[in-house]
Amino acid sequence: MSLKWFKVINETEFLALDLPSKMVTLEMAGVGIKDILVTRGNRTSLLYEGIFLSLGLNDRNPFVFDNVCAYKDTDNDIWIGVLVED
Repeated sequence: MSLKWFKVINETEFLALDLPSKMVTLEMAGVGIKDILVTRGNRTSLLYEGIFLSLGLNDRNPFVFDNVCAYKDTDNDIWIGVLVED
């Protein structure tokens, strides 16, 4: 098993939409088609397969919980990392 990263959305573009949330559907190689809910609040967060990931929580980037990761790069692109079989 290895960690594979998938780009979800650009945070700057998401926040410019002025929406509380947005559903993003990704075709994730080795995982399948998945819906990811991107939400705004005190922090931009992702809901993936029932796992809630808050970007930068506890000053961690990537933020890791239950073998799933959320990461924001220097271009404000938000990525999700999931374990996939090799």
